[in-house]
Amino acid sequence: MNGKEKIDIVKNIHSIEAIKVNILAGVTRIYDSLNKGKDELAVDYIIGLMIALFRLAKKLGFSYRRLDQKLVEKVNSLDTNGSVEIELKEDIEELKQYLMARGE
Repeated sequence: MNGKEKIDIVKNIHSIEAIKVNILAGVTRIYDSLNKGKDELAVDYIIGLMIALFRLAKKLGFSYRRLDQKLVEKVNSLDTNGSVEIELKEDIEELKQYLMARGE
């Protein structure tokens, strides 16, 4: 392994760790903003968390397209006919409808 490869690996590890910290801090910010009644701020933090998760996946070698496809597959494979809570069934069905409407 040459010097450049070592630097790239260290840089990638550092980036991954920074993203992980960002994700944990984002979850904290979401709950903090909700506790303070700042719903719009919570939405911003949720979006930031989603972006951080996509960035983490990219750093780990997964494409955005693959993530999107797996999301659709996972949501479509969730069994809402089993013994799942009513609220969860409704959420899953609504998410399925949303994904289908956006062209998936």
